[in-house]
Amino acid sequence: ASPRAERLVQAVSNLVENALRHAPAGSSVIVDIRDVEVSVIDQGPGLSSEDVEHAFERFYLYRRYGSDRPVGTGLGLAVVKEVVEAMGGRTSIASAPGKGACFTLHLREAAGSQDLVPGAVRASGK
Repeated sequence: ASPRAERLVQAVSNLVENALRHAPAGSSVIVDIRDVEVSVIDQGPGLSSEDVEHAFERFYLYRRYGSDRPVGTGLGLAVVKEVVEAMGGRTSIASAPGKGACFTLHLREAAGSQDLVPGAVRASGK
């Protein structure tokens, strides 16, 4: 695999790990690949509009929820954003409290996204 493809796998893996960490038992995490977009969708606790605005900042969600929710190191989403932007793409989040979250990587063809296979994959929460 190319270095760009490996970095893309790292970014998607970070999102999937986060989604699985927050998904309620028995719920699904969906990885949806369409054209040059990859979305990771969960049924977790969701994020407020303020959290969405700052979610990709280093340690923001860790500082905000570290004592309330199972969270990682606080670097995963920042790494995702840096990797995607280095490939000429961008990130976005659609979420609301209690409604889960959809993290999307908007990629360019030149970013190695041709290695993606369109479709959706489901994984179960804990």
